[in-house]
Amino acid sequence: SDHLATTTTRRTTRRCMMLRSCGRKVVTLRTTGGAAYHACLLVRRNTNSTCNTNTNTNTIATVSRGMACRARAKSEEAGEEVEVEDAQVRKEEEASFEKHQSKAERLTFAQEGRTLLDIGTFGVISTMSARGKSRGFPNGSIVGYAAREDTGLPIFAFSTLSSHTHDIDADPRFSLTVTAPGFRGASDARVTITGTAYKVTDEEKKTDLKRHYKAKHPNAFWVDFGDFAMYEATELVGVRLVGGFARAGSIKAEEFMNAEVDDIVQYSEAICGHMNDDHNEQIPLYVKFYTGMSVDSAKMVSVDSLGMNVEASKKGQRFKVRLPYPEPAKDRKGVKDQIVAMSRASAVVADQQ
Repeated sequence: SDHLATTTTRRTTRRCMMLRSCGRKVVTLRTTGGAAYHACLLVRRNTNSTCNTNTNTNTIATVSRGMACRARAKSEEAGEEVEVEDAQVRKEEEASFEKHQSKAERLTFAQEGRTLLDIGTFGVISTMSARGKSRGFPNGSIVGYAAREDTGLPIFAFSTLSSHTHDIDADPRFSLTVTAPGFRGASDARVTITGTAYKVTDEEKKTDLKRHYKAKHPNAFWVDFGDFAMYEATELVGVRLVGGFARAGSIKAEEFMNAEVDDIVQYSEAICGHMNDDHNEQIPLYVKFYTGMSVDSAKMVSVDSLGMNVEASKKGQRFKVRLPYPEPAKDRKGVKDQIVAMSRASAVVADQQ
């Protein structure tokens, strides 16, 4: 294995002269007291040699490649602590992480977009304002909806008093944006569909749409009131999915309507809540074992039939990590089985730390 030997000195001039002859790498260290030290880094492969210099050696730290990210040295003279990060290890971690993430199995854009719309119950509808000083300008409202099982297109129950109802009656064009459960910001998933919607007047069809709407909104008794009307999207022009940083794209209308809903996503909140509350120490180990990247902390944010999405933190920076299961899960028990398998596999990381 590779090893890292560090030797500290206060004498910059002498250090530079020696490094010219031995070709070693120089880094500057900051101590807890603010003093500047210099380190001579020597990467040795399969050798027991040490870094021999004529300087006052305070500490020599030997660290195994792959497991060590930092070497700590203490100055006997000043009693101050210094810290070095092995740049080579960091680069290897980053390369391993990027390679893993580029090949990590995910739901297709169409599947993820269709699933987000299916499990959602509320969204932001944008219409073209038909009244007042804002006429002709976009108008946004939070509305309830239910996605059709056959096409995924939304069904609405609008009050005749709402501004967006008047807007739709005057101009059927709309867009609806739905966010993933637990949405907090730009790194979380959302989907926007654009199309046209019309008021339903056929009594038999209205009854069917109300039944479907109540299945998603059990307490929506008010849909039977006389001042509420049923609307349905009849045309889908486009779909835009943003799955978080570095994952965004458009989905063709036909692909969206033909995509299958992932049945596992509905269990995300319960599964992630359990793991984050009772087994949170396991999740950073998953990240390390499967991606090669060490992280300070991690938590599960969602699951699907193919894997889990994790939010990790390293040195104050937060980022998303995709971790596929060893095998796809067909039901909720299948997810549990896959997580248990991941815990057993990643236990080797804990044993090495």
